[in-house]
Amino acid sequence: MQEDVGHEEEQGERDQSPEEAPADVTGEDAPIEDAAVFKDRWLRAAADLQNLRKRTDREIALENRREREKLLGEFMEVVDNLERALGSGQSEHNAWFEGMVAIRGQMLDLLKRNGVVPFDAASERFDPNRHEAMGKIEMPGFAAGTIVEVLERGYEGEDGTIVRPARVIVAQAPG
Repeated sequence: MQEDVGHEEEQGERDQSPEEAPADVTGEDAPIEDAAVFKDRWLRAAADLQNLRKRTDREIALENRREREKLLGEFMEVVDNLERALGSGQSEHNAWFEGMVAIRGQMLDLLKRNGVVPFDAASERFDPNRHEAMGKIEMPGFAAGTIVEVLERGYEGEDGTIVRPARVIVAQAPG
């Protein structure tokens, strides 16, 4: 009798369907479901790799943009210094003065070619997104919050983003 029981157990193992049988991924008899699982894993890994590439490209572009803006910011400081020198009262018919005007023009052209242009903030209403207040002053004839003096021009990108806010003096209410 015991032989019959053992024989029935062997017969039961042979009659199992592929879904019930233990998976043998190394053999040719691996169930179709295992292939689907491996395909799913492969597709997920490929998607993860594609997402990693996209994220890396975005990070590189962002870092390049930061470095570009940093370099252009240094050029903006040179333009500011040139404008201060030109505003010091030198004669406009002086060769030195004309040379400085030409250099300033070259610097502004360089900035423009790189997508950065200055904007004028004089007499505008103070906007903390576009301006940096360096001080306040009571000024007759100006409404509170109006820019009365531009210390350094602001610069914006072609897309309207502020690369550097204008540094300004703002009128305050008397009191």
